[in-house]
This record gives sequence, structure tokens and C-alpha cells, in this order.
Amino acid sequence: MTNERAAFDMECPDFEKDVFLAEKKREKVLRAQVEPEAESGGISIWGIVAGVILIIRIILTFVD
Repeated sequence: MTNERAAFDMECPDFEKDVFLAEKKREKVLRAQVEPEAESGGISIWGIVAGVILIIRIILTFVD
């Protein structure tokens, strides 16, 4: 390791593509295109259920 900048512009003659990692990254990109909400950190079903239960408990405290 020399900490020098790369001596090439667009191509590296010594580069060897890792086919497994390239395929894994391609699948991740395709999955994100098909299921964008899965990567966006949206509200889960359990968050919605907890919110509904909280609202019901608040309403019930005012009814009594």
C-alpha cells in the first residue's frame, strides 16, 4: 500500500470483477426498484397496530 493516487483514468488493467458481489449488488438494486417502501424505512404494520391501540385507549379514558 503506497497511498498514491490511481495511475489510470477510466480503466484499470489489473481489475478483476467479483462476479458474486456484482450479482448481489444488482439484485439489491432490482429489489429496491420493485419494493421501494422496503428500503425507505416506512411505518411497519406493528407501528400501525400500536398506534391504533393507543388511540383506542385514549378514547376509552374520556368515555368513562
